[in-house]
Amino acid sequence: KDIFDGFTRRRTNTVSYTTRDAKAMKALNWWLRDRVARNLPLTPALWTAAVRRDAEERMYLAENEPDNTTSVSSLNKFDSLNFDVCFDGFSNLMRQKGHGHFVRKKVQPPVFADEEEKRLYELRFDTIEAQNDNRKVFQYLKEYLVDTDAWPWIEKFDKKEDGRGAIIALTDYYNGEGELNKRNAHARARSLVPSRRMK
Repeated sequence: KDIFDGFTRRRTNTVSYTTRDAKAMKALNWWLRDRVARNLPLTPALWTAAVRRDAEERMYLAENEPDNTTSVSSLNKFDSLNFDVCFDGFSNLMRQKGHGHFVRKKVQPPVFADEEEKRLYELRFDTIEAQNDNRKVFQYLKEYLVDTDAWPWIEKFDKKEDGRGAIIALTDYYNGEGELNKRNAHARARSLVPSRRMK
């Protein structure tokens, strides 16, 4: 309300507002969309000066993320025997692009590490914006895996471009007992190879 109270009307019936007002309105819009995405109540009393500053800061960080232009081509080539490192790299890329909740684990941890992790588990997948993001996540994942031995495990999600479904299928398979045993055996074998020393 304080934002609109600060507006001044001219005789032409146009509304003029300051740069600060515009910034505050943009922050309010971001905050409302974020609350809807996390299925949280839209209570006007919660929109305080501190919340507005936090929203403005989050917006600034999102808009000025230095690595936001990083592409899938910058990731290490997918290697099933090095799945954890490969998936961590892809997950980090999705977080940079604002899609971190699509690569979160199926079951939330009993205790969140911080507020950011809590927020990731509050975000919904059923909003229109989330559905659009879901397709983007699948497109990134497809670009990364289409010519690898991981593609058959997510190919069934191609038609609907279901990024979240593909992520769950991928991690379920590669974190299954068979694949974990393969990676553990590979790690043990590598540890037994004598290291070469410089002469």
